[in-house]
Amino acid sequence: MTESKSILVNFLNGNLSKDEFLNILYHNENLQDELEKETKIGTHTGHGNLLLYLLDTEEEVFYEKATKPVIKAYLEKCGVDVNFKMTTGQKHVVDVWVSEYVSYESFSQALELNTRGNCLFQKYFKLKHAFCDWDHAIIEYFGETPCPIADIKSLDGFGDLWEKVQLTLKEKNIQKLSCLIALDELDMSVEVKESHSFLYIGKIEVEDTI
Repeated sequence: MTESKSILVNFLNGNLSKDEFLNILYHNENLQDELEKETKIGTHTGHGNLLLYLLDTEEEVFYEKATKPVIKAYLEKCGVDVNFKMTTGQKHVVDVWVSEYVSYESFSQALELNTRGNCLFQKYFKLKHAFCDWDHAIIEYFGETPCPIADIKSLDGFGDLWEKVQLTLKEKNIQKLSCLIALDELDMSVEVKESHSFLYIGKIEVEDTI
């Protein structure tokens, strides 16, 4: 059995609806002419992202390096700006914090690493002795004027994470954000839930991409 792989396409152009985006791709004869061999495109959609399952005529899932740039070029020709990331089928957990309002100065100061590789953010949440992988952290600052949740389409390519974060924010009745911080799952529990305008919203499982 062929290993199942897929391409995660994140919407970067907010002018198209999801249905319009799919219509450009799904069983599009013009796109088929661009590809070297007949390709069936199966889809699975979520808020802000689209999973493309590229299927050959024998219904086996495949991924070829040559396929991605062809589809990307075709979409760009159609006026759609997209970002491709290939999923691995594996998942990992991240710890996530948000702020409904924090100034850029406070945000920057909180995350500035000292000579020991620690920062005030860790002090706020009593994570001084936790291993925090800042090199692979997802850090987004949306502005001192909080950004409505509905206006945030994705997180710099991490559409799967943002979709799940949205659900958590809705449960907590959070409608606007100034920032978001996500770290690979810590090696200790987060006991402090809120500090210095930052709110810990919990652990979220995300699908890995490459």
